[in-house]
Amino acid sequence: AVPLPRNMLNSCDMDDLVRFRGPAMVTVAYFIIYYCFLFGQAVTTVYLFSEAKSLKKTDEKITLGAIKYGPRKDKRALCVDRAVGNTLEQMLPFLVSLWLCAWLGDAELATTLGW
Repeated sequence: AVPLPRNMLNSCDMDDLVRFRGPAMVTVAYFIIYYCFLFGQAVTTVYLFSEAKSLKKTDEKITLGAIKYGPRKDKRALCVDRAVGNTLEQMLPFLVSLWLCAWLGDAELATTLGW
């Protein structure tokens, strides 16, 4: 086995850390937006659940699962579900492309395109 250097920062200087600051900020912003969408999905589902319980006219049992996964999907729930799904679906190609562009090409260009 090849021994690792005692200080891992020896192999990378400060210029490298500054160079990738932009793509790192874009990555953090992407995850913040993703978690905001997840929070919005949860809030919308709970809101629709409370709305359905207050508008209930029969003795049917309304469950949170029926609101979230049921056949009578509300357009508001569908909208937030698609936002989460599309963001998750595009996460891997976006982040891989961003970091490959930053690493192999120009980090400023990657930052500009990422925003």
